[in-house]
Amino acid sequence: EQWPQDRAKLLQSLDGDMPMVERTLHSLKGTLGMFGAQPATALALRLEHYAKAGDVVQVRSLLPPFFIEVERMMDALLNFLQA
Repeated sequence: EQWPQDRAKLLQSLDGDMPMVERTLHSLKGTLGMFGAQPATALALRLEHYAKAGDVVQVRSLLPPFFIEVERMMDALLNFLQA
């Protein structure tokens, strides 16, 4: 339920609040790890590192694949819950 808000927060914060991006990614990394979403967790770790360094270019380049991986995990989770 939190994912749409976190996604929006990431996109909105890119234009000047990299500490918020870093905190959001850190939180998402933990949540994704609890669900065993390894590709998304690995991307969150890389993104967190780049956000901490203030590298907006790298964060912008990795967000689209990160969003895809999170959506894949969400779809798998919803399919599991509906089964």
